[in-house]
Amino acid sequence: MTVAANYTQRIGHALSAIEAGAQSGDWPDLSAWAEAAAMSEFHFHRTYRLLTGETPQHTLTRARIGSSLPELMGPQGIMGATGASAYGSSQSYARALKALTGATPSQLRVDSALFDEVARQVMQASDAGGVIAIEITQLNPLKLVAAEAVGDYKDLNHGFHHLFDLVMAQIAPEDITGLYGVPYDDPRDVPAQACRFDCAVSTAASVEPRGDLKALGIDGGHALRLRHKGDYDFVHNALDDLYRLAIVLDLELAEVNPLHFYHSDPEEVAEEDLIADVHLMLKES
Repeated sequence: MTVAANYTQRIGHALSAIEAGAQSGDWPDLSAWAEAAAMSEFHFHRTYRLLTGETPQHTLTRARIGSSLPELMGPQGIMGATGASAYGSSQSYARALKALTGATPSQLRVDSALFDEVARQVMQASDAGGVIAIEITQLNPLKLVAAEAVGDYKDLNHGFHHLFDLVMAQIAPEDITGLYGVPYDDPRDVPAQACRFDCAVSTAASVEPRGDLKALGIDGGHALRLRHKGDYDFVHNALDDLYRLAIVLDLELAEVNPLHFYHSDPEEVAEEDLIADVHLMLKES
């Protein structure tokens, strides 16, 4: 088992303790949660946040509030919800609910649309940088066609439009099978207008690398992968989370640039539903 898989398994044990608490109403405190993960509280808090994108306390609060919502809409109202969430008083419950969701118990009981939105909100992890999950994965070798874009990473749509124009001069749009990107600069160290980025696609048909087009080969291997949800403009920021985790887990990185894989076309999918995978390649032993 890899070091990263070991940590992921430990965090899974902690989450199982939360799930058991949701079933029994006997919610573990954070020290018991760390114990379930076989980690010190100090390491548990930091590892958990890096792997899940939120703090243990936030997850615990979401779980307790989430388990209480059916009771809140029942005949006992806030008293039933307070008991289900194991808060000491209805006032404590109401404060926790308002802090987490911005809504009061009475508002949720009279506004079904608001209730549905709050229920959806508390059942998913916080949008800390849009991180859904971080894991080690096996990346297959890739043969891509790319065109370099130079400028602010927030303007990469222009680079991809240029790439599409060049590629579709040779093949049909349906022959494009994947959308990728390779950053070469950190905008905090290099002026935005000078940042380099390869906009790339995989194709089911042959494309001749001419003019601004070039062939781009990606070696396969193990990679630390972060799945990001939301605006693609913020995908680059997720690299910090990956580098921090690589340091925490003592993983040695390969001397290659990160690889982004974009699951969807932002012109066809709503911004909040966009998903991208950010890969840091690991050095093979």
